[in-house]
Formats: sequence, structure tokens, C-alpha cells
Amino acid sequence: MAKLIAFYSRADENYFGGQYRYVKVGNTEKVAEMLADLTGGELYKIEQAEPYSDDYKTCVAQTREDWQKNARPAVLDLPDDLDAYDEIYLGYPNYCSTMPMAVYTFLEHYDFTGKTIHPFCTHEGSGMGSSISDIKRLCPGAKVEKGLAIHGGSAANPRQPRCRGKERACALGRGGNEMKKPLIVYYSWSCGNTERIAKSLQSVTGGDLVRLDTAVPYSGSYNDVVDQGQREVNVALRRSSSHSLSASPTTTSSPSARRHDGTRWLPPSRHSCVDRILQARPLSRL
Repeated sequence: MAKLIAFYSRADENYFGGQYRYVKVGNTEKVAEMLADLTGGELYKIEQAEPYSDDYKTCVAQTREDWQKNARPAVLDLPDDLDAYDEIYLGYPNYCSTMPMAVYTFLEHYDFTGKTIHPFCTHEGSGMGSSISDIKRLCPGAKVEKGLAIHGGSAANPRQPRCRGKERACALGRGGNEMKKPLIVYYSWSCGNTERIAKSLQSVTGGDLVRLDTAVPYSGSYNDVVDQGQREVNVALRRSSSHSLSASPTTTSSPSARRHDGTRWLPPSRHSCVDRILQARPLSRL
């Protein structure tokens, strides 16, 4: 069975890392062409009957309006059917944290039951957004792979050391076996700020979450938890020091160890940079 590389891509004025510049070929189209070379797949460009403006900011406003209206823009030259293809590589830029609405038009036009969809998305920092879950919702009978988010600069200039668009496209074309899934390891007290950030990272990267929990959970008020954490820091510093710290009542976790301005006091050690950091400010929220 053949492979189809269906993609939506926009040229004209584009946004690259804080700058605007005109391009003749859009980022997603460049990646799609790489995939065609690698897989031998056929290319199909999803084009709107009424294109968005070539001005970037105007285009952003138009795409947002279509997204808010849940519009389905008309698409030119839709294939009669996709019966000849068992694998679909679906490419698009991240618009409003999902796909352009014209891609919705394309997906709703066909039955993808039994087919495998490999999504790939170009972006400037927002990753895949909600596009994977949106594809699964629109194509309930299809096998939707994890997908690949490629920074726009990678496609625009794959020779840059920090941009590996070509290498990542190669991995996708080979079935993604060389792409490693990110792991997000975090510690957060209760359901705190760190946990919310970790979950936000997961939604962007598709990574796995691993939460670090202590065998004996911290308990009590905020100040109780801060005191317990400070005691553990003190113990760790003592263990790592090559000489004994002088005994002092201020090394305990009693209220006397807290300065009148709220900062914590640590005894001097050879880890002077750590001392200066911890003495300079109160312990922040966990």
C-alpha cells in the first residue's frame, strides 16, 4: 500500500524566533518534501479556496477567527478517496494550539478507519498543542501515532547545530524508532506550582511524568514543612563537608534559627556559594 503525505503549509510573511520575514516555501512544506524523499510517499498540499493574508499579523487574526467560529474553510482539489493509502503523514503548522481549520476540513472528508496517521507539526515554541487528541477525535477508526513537533527554524535551516529538523524528519520517515520520548521528573509539595508546570510541559512535549514522593510525606503547616526541609538541607551540608560544623543553637530548626526579616540562617561551611544563596533569601514555595 502507498503512503500519502498530506500537509498544510503557508509561505509569505512568517515568524521566526522573534523576527518576521518572507519565505517562498513554508516550513511544513519543507518537512513534507523531506518525508517524500525518505518514504517515497505522494505529496498532497491542503490549500484553502480563499487563502489567508500574506501579512503575518493579519493571517493570525484570520486563523483565530476561523478557530473561534469552528469554521471549515473550503479546500481545493480534494482527492476522490484515500483507498490506495494505508499510511498518512499529516503535516501542519500549530495554529491556535491545534491544526489549521482547513486540516479539519480534510480529515472530516474521509473515513480513516484502519489507516495509520503520523502527525508532524511545525511551531515556534508551542509544540503539538492539542492536535493529537483532535485528530483522534476526528478519526476514531484510525491508529494515530504520537507525532513529531519540529521547531520552525529546524525546517527553515536544518544545518544549524541547534536545529535538527532534517534528522527528526528522517526518524519520522523511518517510523520514529530513533526518537526518544522526553521524561519529566519533578517534585512538588501537595498539588503545587511545580506540578502544574510539569503537567503543562507534558501537554506540550508528550513526555512521561514521574513524580518524586518522599517515603514519609511532609506534613503540617507551611512553616512546619519549611523547617523540615531546612533540617534536611543542614544534614546534607554536614555530610558533604570535610570538617565538622561547630555546634550552635542557631543550627537547629527552632524559631531562633529564623532571622527577624524571615530569612534562614545556616552555619558557615566550605560550601560558601550554597551558604550565600540560602542565607540571602527565604526558602521559596515548594
